[in-house]
Amino acid sequence: MATMTGTNTPTLRRSAEDIDFILTQNLKASEARYASQNPESEAAHLAALEFMPGGNTRSVLYNGPFPIYMKKGHGNRLWDVDGHECVYIALSLLDIMTNNPYADIWTLLVK
Repeated sequence: MATMTGTNTPTLRRSAEDIDFILTQNLKASEARYASQNPESEAAHLAALEFMPGGNTRSVLYNGPFPIYMKKGHGNRLWDVDGHECVYIALSLLDIMTNNPYADIWTLLVK
């Protein structure tokens, strides 16, 4: 349903069902694109399901349809089994891994 705003610009109002449908369709398309771009990670995940619950050791962090499997790393770069190169930016995990306050880590990083 189109309505007019105070600026005489028509706006489109959608029902909750319409919004849910649109979001669901976009999510399905996104998952299909993700799966088509990461077939080796999907295969690794299916193999890992035979040995580990959820297919990985950090299933609390799992996001569907399957996680990306890393093959190698060098410095701040990671490569997945599908050949994509990524820059590792999850520095917020450093304090968890080192049990160290942020101040010590930032001191090291800015040197």
